[in-house]
Amino acid sequence: MKRVMLVLLALVLCSSMAFAAGSQEAPAAGPAVEKNVKLVYAEVNPLDSIVGKTGVYFKQQVEKLSGGTVTIDIQASGVLGSENDVLDSILGGGTSIDMSRISAFALTSYGANKSKLLSIPFTFENRAHFWAFANSDLAPEFLNEPQTIGLPIRGVFYGEEGFRHFFTVKKVAKMSDLKGMKLRVSNDPVMNGMVRGLGASPTVVSFGELYSALQTGVVDGAEQPIANYKANAFQEVAPTMILDGHTLGAIQVVITDNAWN
Repeated sequence: MKRVMLVLLALVLCSSMAFAAGSQEAPAAGPAVEKNVKLVYAEVNPLDSIVGKTGVYFKQQVEKLSGGTVTIDIQASGVLGSENDVLDSILGGGTSIDMSRISAFALTSYGANKSKLLSIPFTFENRAHFWAFANSDLAPEFLNEPQTIGLPIRGVFYGEEGFRHFFTVKKVAKMSDLKGMKLRVSNDPVMNGMVRGLGASPTVVSFGELYSALQTGVVDGAEQPIANYKANAFQEVAPTMILDGHTLGAIQVVITDNAWN
């Protein structure tokens, strides 16, 4: 039953390890739904990355607590497109993707101003500082921002993948050495501004094309958490990393209104 599945999903969110669940209101009773529900979950990183393992854990808990009536089909390694591709699809009314793991600030280019605060450099002093926020009364307010601005998705929970650092093809010794380089960024205004502030050129490249962009010289460097750097073998083409920790890699999982209903 619809309401039973909603309760099960809420139980999953409450029991997940180190996940901060958003406060969600159950929708009004509607037409009966099929007994079994499969939700397609998009992930740009491999399953052996931290965010990939986050998705796997979430899948296991949903399927366990629902008795197998709700299943999660994780499509990893960017097979469904970049984060922005996925968001463009689901916000445009597409129904092939139900859930997606995104960077916590990925919604800033879609009008989510509160999320922008999570990408400001050096907002969080350490991981404990982030989790103090993620487990606070503010977290649901941030997760539910898409609903307040009319987007057909809602945040489900927060997570994180460690602090983000710059890495480059050529050897560098200090942050000032990044000046003049083409650095890959996602389509985020705060990150673009930070790169320009370093005297570098922000270059938008989809995550799935980043390895080849580094290999072919389209960009001279990029920034990611260490876990993603290793999981995607970026050290093969960009062996130098500066441990500047400019931003915590906060993440969130979102679900479409159609899937939630």
